[in-house]
Amino acid sequence: MFEYTKALLREKRPNPFYRHITKLSLIQSRNYAETDHLLPEEQWAQLTFKFEVKASEDDAQDSNKIIQYNVFERRLADKLSYMDWKLSYIIDTEDF
Repeated sequence: MFEYTKALLREKRPNPFYRHITKLSLIQSRNYAETDHLLPEEQWAQLTFKFEVKASEDDAQDSNKIIQYNVFERRLADKLSYMDWKLSYIIDTEDF
């Protein structure tokens, strides 16, 4: 997903998540388990992204930049699709 969004930025194609992304950063990635048994059904993967978004495409000022953190999760046992990440949290800078 990270590579897909970065490719859209490089090619200046529209993004399905946001209209005017100016920068995307991978902040954290981790795997964790619910118990001591490392069964795939009990393991989770998590990605945290930092999105810098302009309020509008014509907006040239940095003061109108919006910073948002999105956390995506999936179980390691999910075999539906590689892109089957679920948005679990949306966090603004003010939430910290």
